[in-house]
Amino acid sequence: MILTDALRLVGVGVLLGGVVLVIAVRLVRDMLYGVSAFDPLTWIAVVAVLTIVALVAGLVPALRAASVDPIQALRAE
Repeated sequence: MILTDALRLVGVGVLLGGVVLVIAVRLVRDMLYGVSAFDPLTWIAVVAVLTIVALVAGLVPALRAASVDPIQALRAE
């Protein structure tokens, strides 16, 4: 559940970032020398790195939540 929430946030961020990127490329296209504004390899690498970072960041709380005994958690509440 925790990892699903983390990946959902990454998905929303990638979609919003893609929209902003398409808009921003028009503004900075003249500043790019020898590099394509829509380089698919760069896009894939950035999305992969963001997804891996989100998975690692979400894995720590997920492991902590999985190690808690449900009965002890209910009694503590």
